[in-house]
Amino acid sequence: LTGSVAALVVSLSMMVAIAIMIGSFRDPVVYWVGQTLQADLFVGPGIRPTVGSEQTLSADVIAAVQRHPDVLALDSFRNVDLVYEGNLTVLGAGTFDVVLAHGSLLFKSPANAREELRQAIGQDAVIVSEPFSKRYRKRDGDTLTVQTPQGPRDFRVAAVYYDYSNDRGVVIMDVGTFRRYFGELPPTGVAAFLKPGADPERVRAEMLASMDE
Repeated sequence: LTGSVAALVVSLSMMVAIAIMIGSFRDPVVYWVGQTLQADLFVGPGIRPTVGSEQTLSADVIAAVQRHPDVLALDSFRNVDLVYEGNLTVLGAGTFDVVLAHGSLLFKSPANAREELRQAIGQDAVIVSEPFSKRYRKRDGDTLTVQTPQGPRDFRVAAVYYDYSNDRGVVIMDVGTFRRYFGELPPTGVAAFLKPGADPERVRAEMLASMDE
């Protein structure tokens, strides 16, 4: 009987510990999602693309989104596979000036991360996700070597940002820098920021209608 009681106590203790762990992890993830996904509309291919796939947006779709009168700004992004130190990770291209004006990435370091992001526009600089930073021991101010179609190139790590969406690690450079080394590749998707007061559902419906014309 004593053994059964002890086993029950241990089981209950484990359940409580797991519940506390899940709760403590859930809150920062919810906060991260709320702070990071600030765009009003996210536009992607008809099927969910995988990293490095050819599922991208056509120029006609991007033009239809961009010409809507309620669209204030677009952040186009492109993801490709990146092999770093023998491991598969993700290389992304984003529109840093739009992120600064309208987005809300949560940065881990440095304290002046937004200014560092501004300085990285069009430069040989990247930001890396926290999982990448921990896995490869890279922090802001360090240099990492990226294999490009033009050969290996060194990029300065401008900042480290929080990311709970990918445990492989992500490296992001400004879209202008990406084009310089990887060419003009169509975006994987775009994030649309609307003018104040615009109804996202109405704008979405009008965009879809314009694409059917």
